[in-house]
Amino acid sequence: MRLKLTTPNNLYFSKKAYEICLQVELNVSGHSNKDARRNSRLNFTRAKHFASKIIRWSLNYSRNEIKILNLSGINAGQNELGISQILKDNNISIKEWKAYDSDKNKFTKNKWLKKYFKKYNINLKTHDFNEKLEISSKYDVVLLSDVIEHLTYNSALNLIKLSKESLKQNGLLLITVPNPFSLSCRLSTILGQDKWFDLDINNHILNDFYGHINIYSHQRIKAIGKSFRLKLIDSYSFHHWRYTLKDNFIKYFCQKLINFFSFLIPYSRFTLFMIFEKK
Repeated sequence: MRLKLTTPNNLYFSKKAYEICLQVELNVSGHSNKDARRNSRLNFTRAKHFASKIIRWSLNYSRNEIKILNLSGINAGQNELGISQILKDNNISIKEWKAYDSDKNKFTKNKWLKKYFKKYNINLKTHDFNEKLEISSKYDVVLLSDVIEHLTYNSALNLIKLSKESLKQNGLLLITVPNPFSLSCRLSTILGQDKWFDLDINNHILNDFYGHINIYSHQRIKAIGKSFRLKLIDSYSFHHWRYTLKDNFIKYFCQKLINFFSFLIPYSRFTLFMIFEKK
C-alpha cells in the first residue's frame, strides 16, 4: 500500500550537503563569503525538500537505485549537487542523472562545476530550447524547479507534457514555483517593492530572455496536473530564509514574523511545492 509522502523529517542531512551548496556559491556563482552563506542556506533548504520527497518515494516503491531528469536548467548546479549528496547520505544510489540547460548559461562552462558534476556522475547536456527536445529514456524522477513561471503558458504546458512522457510508471514529477500569494510577496507589493514578476514581455522576446511572466497558484498547477492525468500526492509551501540574527536584525525579525503568520494561513510561504505521480 502506498504511503502518503510527508514533509522533511526523520531523514539524515549531513553537513556535507550544506557545504557543497556553499562551495557552489563560492566557486561557481562567485559570491562573497557573506552572500554565499546566505544563498547556500536557501539552496540547501530547497535541496532538502526535493530530496526528502525522492527518498520517501523510493522507500515506498523499494527502489534503491533511481534515474533523475532535470528539465529546469541547472542555474549554478545547486540542486544537482545538493540533492545528490543528501540522497547519498540516505543510501539512495543514482543510476543516472541527466540535466538540460542552454549553452547561454555561463555556468555550464565552469571548470569547478564540471569537475564536481563528473564526481557525482551528473550528465549535463546543452540544448537550444527553441528546438524540440526529445527524451529517449524513461526516468523515476523529473524536476521542474522554478522554471515554468519563466515560460509562456503554452511552452510551460509542453514542458509538463514532456516531463510526463519521460517518466516511468509511478514516476515522480516535482514542481516548484515562486508563490505570488505568499505573505512576503504580498508585503512587498504593499510596500511598492514587488520585483518578482516582470510583465515587459515584448522586450524579453526581443532579447530571448524571460523574467517571471506567469503566475501560478497551487490550484492552477493542480488543475494542470489533472489535465495531464497526473495524480497529486502532496503539495505545500515552504520558506527558505537567507538571513541570520548576525546578518541583519530587522530582516531576521521580519522573517520570523512572517514565518509565524504563515503557520496560520495555508500556502502562504514563498515557494509552492507540488508533487505528482504518473499513473
